[in-house]
Amino acid sequence: MAPSADDDYKAFILPISKHGILLLYCTRKNSKGPHHQLPGGHVDTEDFDQAAKMNPNAIGTDHLLQACKIGAARELFEETGMDLRSTIDRLVPIQVRQSSDDEGKLLCQFKKRIFFSVEVSEYDFFTKGAGFVKAMNKNLSHLKLKLSHEHQGFVFEPSLAKAADLLNKHSGGKITTALKTAIELGSINYTEPEQPELDNTERIESKELPPLREEKNILDCFNCWK
Repeated sequence: MAPSADDDYKAFILPISKHGILLLYCTRKNSKGPHHQLPGGHVDTEDFDQAAKMNPNAIGTDHLLQACKIGAARELFEETGMDLRSTIDRLVPIQVRQSSDDEGKLLCQFKKRIFFSVEVSEYDFFTKGAGFVKAMNKNLSHLKLKLSHEHQGFVFEPSLAKAADLLNKHSGGKITTALKTAIELGSINYTEPEQPELDNTERIESKELPPLREEKNILDCFNCWK
């Protein structure tokens, strides 16, 4: 059976910059508490349809890979404002399993999750204008993104291993598992930046944002008189 949106595939992007791994920060999910995420999400029917139009001869895993690239680029745009939708070839599949495992599946596939990396530069960010969110790193506050309502910040983590650990609450921990396998396989092309000017106070551990306050109805104000 041909892969489709009914199979509930999800595609994620690991953005790599000279400053580190870009992680999104989320405080809106009460069940998880504040946590970090990768850009990405569900691969929709429209993504599979567009993949079929772009390459009508692609079938099976080739069709799936194309649809996941389209879906990942769409999610990246919706969540950050970064627009790679016309340059999806920039997305590089990340091998997250041994080639001998689960024949017929993509090497960048862990369960129903597909992983890509992309090298981003300062040209992919916003540096001027209002309505954007600046990076949580003090020395990188000139880099901005147009975040969706799902995310309240973003940060660059210099350590790939640390970035993988910080994602342990995203997608049930499966992203952390997949990335740690990729690290063991050496399938992520990444060199940690030298940052002698940064001290521990500027690392992610100290950059936790407080959860957003719940929005209250005006009638809730009368509760204080009870």
